[in-house]
Amino acid sequence: MSITDPEQRVWLTEGGIELDAEQSPWHRRSTPNEEEIAMPALDEAFDEFMKRRESVSLDYINGNSATLIGISTAHDPATFFPPSGDLIEGAVAVNASNEKGAILFREGSTGGFEVLQSWSEGNLGFWTGLQRAKIRMAGQDREVPMSLRVTEVFRREEGEWKLVHRHADILKSSP
Repeated sequence: MSITDPEQRVWLTEGGIELDAEQSPWHRRSTPNEEEIAMPALDEAFDEFMKRRESVSLDYINGNSATLIGISTAHDPATFFPPSGDLIEGAVAVNASNEKGAILFREGSTGGFEVLQSWSEGNLGFWTGLQRAKIRMAGQDREVPMSLRVTEVFRREEGEWKLVHRHADILKSSP
């Protein structure tokens, strides 16, 4: 069984979605050459921004959402997939969620990023890796360890990098 959309040249089959390779902007030859595999050098402006991003994270886990909202987009599309499993869409809703979330944290939290991959080109950039912290939370007398798997996507808006997507979930501990 298959469903075909001849205008867009997309087919939904039992094996999944198939695109007409000639029409797909993501089409690749089956054997990529070395240039296609190598990631371009990190944009220096993005590299500097990532240092700021880590500092913003520290502000957030100390209860201050202002700097995170400052580097977040105010324009749609924007999405946030928080550790709770929720789906938050729209810049206004994402920023409201971040503001509400910061209230849970208390001063004295520490943490940082372990960047596994980072890349930018033109007006898009991303990083993926781990966010590890020892956090102080409302209602807790001692620090709570937190390890998240994180992917964030950024868009350059009027010359500044802005967070447009964050996916964070709890890292399962190793056996």
